[in-house]
Amino acid sequence: MKSQQNQTKANVANFRHDWQNNLRTKISEFISKVALIHFRLNSDPQFLNKPDSDNIFSELIFIQSNIELLLDSKKKSSLELTRTMEEIVQKLKHGEDSLEALLNSLNRQANEVLEKAWQTIRKDLGVKRTGEHHRFRFWRNDHKPAE
Repeated sequence: MKSQQNQTKANVANFRHDWQNNLRTKISEFISKVALIHFRLNSDPQFLNKPDSDNIFSELIFIQSNIELLLDSKKKSSLELTRTMEEIVQKLKHGEDSLEALLNSLNRQANEVLEKAWQTIRKDLGVKRTGEHHRFRFWRNDHKPAE
């Protein structure tokens, strides 16, 4: 029974880890598209009036939607991340180039969401941080592991 519980916890942790990697990838894709649009706007002030901009914006919105669907809409950190992405998209649509603070905020917020997910994975696996190393807690309290 204990082995089955540990296996279930490991499976849940794997699922969360896959979700975490997927979110990390999508955030990176979003930032990459933003950088591309920003570069195009800086090199061609008329970029927003060209058909190519519609395609790139469509890809950006697709990635943004993917990210939003990965997030828990009830969590404050997820809502903040979503709001920041929306602000970035709106600034890009209006040709504004003051994105550095928003992108830094997006990175910070994404790291917060990912760190919380990592803490949950560690909890699922029974990993506890003690000092400079991690200790697995799969043993009973009356048994102390040999060090």
